[in-house]
Amino acid sequence: MKFRHRIKFTIDNISLHGKQVRAGIFMSFFAFLVLGVTVFIFKTTGQFRKDTQKAFAEDISGVGCIEISSDDEKKAMDFINRMRTQAYIAMAGSISEYEISQENWDAVSTRQSVNKRIFDELRDADSYTEVLFVQKDVFSLFDIRLKKGSEDVNTVMKKGYVPLYVGYKYQKDLKIGDVLPDSDDFEYMVAGYIDKNQSMPVNSMVTVDKFSFYTTTSLDYALIAVVDWEPDACGENMYFEIADGYKFQDVKYRLTLLAGQQGVEIVVSNIAAVMDAADASTKSIRQYLFDLFVIVAISICVSLTCFQSMNILTRKYEYGILYANGFNETDMILIIVFEECFKMLVSLILVLPVLSIIAKYFFEAIYESQRILNQIMYKNVLPVLILAGAVITAVSSVFPIVLIKKNSASELIGDKT
Repeated sequence: MKFRHRIKFTIDNISLHGKQVRAGIFMSFFAFLVLGVTVFIFKTTGQFRKDTQKAFAEDISGVGCIEISSDDEKKAMDFINRMRTQAYIAMAGSISEYEISQENWDAVSTRQSVNKRIFDELRDADSYTEVLFVQKDVFSLFDIRLKKGSEDVNTVMKKGYVPLYVGYKYQKDLKIGDVLPDSDDFEYMVAGYIDKNQSMPVNSMVTVDKFSFYTTTSLDYALIAVVDWEPDACGENMYFEIADGYKFQDVKYRLTLLAGQQGVEIVVSNIAAVMDAADASTKSIRQYLFDLFVIVAISICVSLTCFQSMNILTRKYEYGILYANGFNETDMILIIVFEECFKMLVSLILVLPVLSIIAKYFFEAIYESQRILNQIMYKNVLPVLILAGAVITAVSSVFPIVLIKKNSASELIGDKT
């Protein structure tokens, strides 16, 4: 029998038994939803160090973060300047986020409005633009690959401008070389487009724990201004890298002594240690999720397989009639498999938008949820769902196929003589 005829009989069969088919689709949808959510949560916990390392160009075991507590910004700056001169410090600098409200930034603000890091319901999202200021010494510490442009910030600075690196989403709004004003006495020049799927650490790395959902933020909609002054001298976003030949604990002790001499209080944290502690704290959660995933997966697959198999077995007389009218085993088997594939495909198409909505509400930052969707759902969740659908389709088709192969047309119809 030709392929199109088999498809036609499959469609006719689905139309004839629409109620049973819809029930099968609903059960498959529910199964995919539970599996998808379980895998999604499993993939967003306990991988803090791995995810964080992607944002840094250097091994984070040699990278630290300092929280500076001082009411006197001059003392804080004196400490930072002294710290930079120490032989055990390879580089140091801070990052901080600022808001810019300028008419010339309207196009950028509008595009960024639905992708604010923290959505503020009390203000219009397109009334201001979020810009991440990074001290130039630590700019190279982060692994930011450019799609187009120059990483040499000094060239732009020599022209009297602040280098501005923009996410690839702004390619239609900003051109390399464009100059944007600020309310202060300086202007920005677009120096390059950041490539897709790049990330930066969250504002405060020292507060990361098992309740954190992510440790980096997407740069797709980001605006990074590289400056030669300290954006966050009295805050918690001072990063540094230790020099070769030194151990972090030794550097931490020396920095604490130096801070005491300068009259400021500091908290020094090793990025790798913070991430390892967060990973360790989620170990029990991940084990629970893994056990839950196995139990749920097996239970759902068995239940759905039994339902699908019984649904087809109750129609064995129809297959007997087809048998008697010239259909062979291959025709019957393919019709069964096509129907099962149809159910799985429809269920998969229906469940993906639902999982997307869940992800968007699961994360407070809208473009963070989009990044998670791209990096986790479509690379991890979707393959699991496809594999589960393939297994269910294969197993639920076994019993009807065996029944057809072991029985004649009269036996399938019900005539045992």
